[in-house]
Amino acid sequence: YFATEMNKALTDNAELVAKVKPRPPMKPWGEPDERAGIAVLLASDAASFVTGQTIYVDGGMSVNL
Repeated sequence: YFATEMNKALTDNAELVAKVKPRPPMKPWGEPDERAGIAVLLASDAASFVTGQTIYVDGGMSVNL
C-alpha cells in the first residue's frame, strides 16, 4: 500500500490501518517516492540485460500472502 492523496480516506481509516499495519515487514504505508528507485534502475543502462521480471516494491507485503 502506498499513501497518496487519492487514498487518503483509506490511510486515515483507523480500522483499516489496524488490519494493514502488521502485514508488511517494513512499515504499513509506502511513500510514492519509494517507487522511483526501481523505475530509475529499469530505465537505466544498469538494467539493459533485465527482461521479463516481476519486481515487487511492496515493503515485503508479498511474503505475507
